[in-house]
Amino acid sequence: MNLPKFLVLALAVLLIMPCLGNVSHLHGNSQEPEATEPSQQVSTDDGVSQELDNPMNPPRFTSDDMKSRYFNIIKNRFEHIRFDHPRPVKADACDLSIEIFPYYFEPIVRKGTFRLIFSSNCMERMDINFEIDFENYRDINWFFHPQNIYLNLWNDNVYRLYFEAPVVIDRYDVMKSLQYRRVTLFNMLNGQRRVDLRFQNNIFLNPQQNNSFNVFNVQKIVNTKAFVKCNVRERKMKNWNQMAAKRELLIRSMRNASMNAEELEEFVKMRLKNDIDTNAAPRVPAHTFAQMEKADVGAKPSKGTFENEEEKYRLENREKVLDRLRFEFIDDIDAECIIA
Repeated sequence: MNLPKFLVLALAVLLIMPCLGNVSHLHGNSQEPEATEPSQQVSTDDGVSQELDNPMNPPRFTSDDMKSRYFNIIKNRFEHIRFDHPRPVKADACDLSIEIFPYYFEPIVRKGTFRLIFSSNCMERMDINFEIDFENYRDINWFFHPQNIYLNLWNDNVYRLYFEAPVVIDRYDVMKSLQYRRVTLFNMLNGQRRVDLRFQNNIFLNPQQNNSFNVFNVQKIVNTKAFVKCNVRERKMKNWNQMAAKRELLIRSMRNASMNAEELEEFVKMRLKNDIDTNAAPRVPAHTFAQMEKADVGAKPSKGTFENEEEKYRLENREKVLDRLRFEFIDDIDAECIIA
């Protein structure tokens, strides 16, 4: 049967239209997806984004992210302290505080040791052991040893720590030692600061030079690897060179005299006594542990106890050592701990 041409075209259009609709529907899905609520994502150090609300794929933070968050928290925490306290110089980028622990003198190994914990908003907490070696100093012993220790930070900030209130520990052991339980911190902005080392403490240090508390310098504390060896220093009297030359002339002039060594020594000491008294620094009296302990409650120290008699005997011999050092034109012996 021959159909008219217009009927053939109409049937062809009716058959092709459903196929074209399916194709357009597929192309429409690929070009215009349905709008969905975007999920929160976090980028890790390896470039992979992870959804925060996916319990099967929790977010990961790098160590640098955690450090930056910690430093920001500490910096904001110290911000009010930085500006509430006046400073002699401009406030620096970093704050620095220390926690001081007791100072030990160990005569069997001829060493002195103490610990400091440094805290800052520019670094993590750093625990450093300081060691003072007295092996080459014959005048340092149980009776006399340095109590003044200078903490030198980067040759810009110097703080003096004077340890006091000694108590004997391990009395009947070969490692018998002295433990100093209090310290007075000098070279601070608000004057000296006295601290009882039996309790936890935290002391903020004030910069003595502009831009000295910066990230570069604070990083040097970390570079110490938790150990610093301190230097022993002999603090000479004023005009000690002139007195030493005068002593040499006296010895030469009396060499032919009929004097033994002891008589010659006494003669020289007598001739130099006025010069030494004039140029020597005033001597600070030592405080005993019993006096320091009783000062807390306002009572007088008890007398006659074994500990007090032992400390009295130690202090008497300490004065004898200092008298001997005076004729060597030495005011005192201290230590300097340098972080540079």
